[in-house]
Amino acid sequence: MIDKDSLSSHIFLGLIFTVVSVSLILIAWYVIDILLLSFAAILFAIFIRTLSDLFKSWKYMPDTVAVTLSLAILGIITLTIVALIAPVVSDQIDQIVRKIPAAWEKLKEDLLYYWDLDSLASLYKEVSFQELFPQGKNIVIQAASLFSTTFGFLGSTVVFLFLGIFFAYDPEVYMRGVVRLFPKEKHIKVYENLSAVGDILRWWLLGKLLSMAIIGVMTSLGLFVLGIPMSFTLGLFAALLTFIPNFGPILSAIPAILIAVTQGPMHAVYVVILYSVIQGIEGNIITPIIQNRTMSLPPATTIIAQLMMAVLTGFLGLILATPLLAALSVLIDRVYIEGMISNETSESLEKI
Repeated sequence: MIDKDSLSSHIFLGLIFTVVSVSLILIAWYVIDILLLSFAAILFAIFIRTLSDLFKSWKYMPDTVAVTLSLAILGIITLTIVALIAPVVSDQIDQIVRKIPAAWEKLKEDLLYYWDLDSLASLYKEVSFQELFPQGKNIVIQAASLFSTTFGFLGSTVVFLFLGIFFAYDPEVYMRGVVRLFPKEKHIKVYENLSAVGDILRWWLLGKLLSMAIIGVMTSLGLFVLGIPMSFTLGLFAALLTFIPNFGPILSAIPAILIAVTQGPMHAVYVVILYSVIQGIEGNIITPIIQNRTMSLPPATTIIAQLMMAVLTGFLGLILATPLLAALSVLIDRVYIEGMISNETSESLEKI
């Protein structure tokens, strides 16, 4: 027979747990922008720490000096690149934005000319580029407001940079802070799990940056050979969107194909072939090499995570969905799956 006091106590504890859980979920929902910016800052800090480790392995120097040197070199390179290409990219982006609506209309005319679509012609002709991609309902236009979060573009950039720098200078402080949230007997295990997540994210980030550079160069050169205008900016666009698996290549191909249409239908076909070949190389050569040092994420699982993050948090969530999934996979593997195997092993030993 169940004791009434014990039952009441369990119900009371259950209610408290439910209220606390719901409250934490609501808080996380309202500060999701800050959480995503913090995770992005962690990725930035991991990149800075990787550079500083290279300097320390090349010539011994204090950790603080190595991080400072890494930030200085990265800042100089970034400012130099921006100063050199910003005017060109800005002008070409303006040209692309102005040409895309006209290119869309020409694409419709070409398709109706080469394929007999009498039954759909009247409806097809009425579909404008703005109707196909309505404001606020597509991921392409949302990209323009990437950092339109709680703080706005400038504030979000400052938060991202400062958090990343703080994390890079003394990551152990923040890791110890997380470790102390758990019981003392779990401290070593939690620290090992956090280190494992950091290693996975480090190699994933390095591999992704390498992939972005290769895709950007190949795309720019390919478009230049095909005689497509604004090839440099379109290649840069492809490089940046390579950070987003699955959806990034599709998004980057759309403006290139539309610009190619203005050169002629066959140019558009060649661009489609070019992007398909490049993505084939990326998917069958570059990505497997990267996954040798990280982990292989199931494509369907990645797409589901990306869609969920995009719907819940917007474009920034879509960008960070894959590294978040990688980090979560490591934690699930080390905490849950290995824990279950350990428990099953213990139970088996007890039966012997």
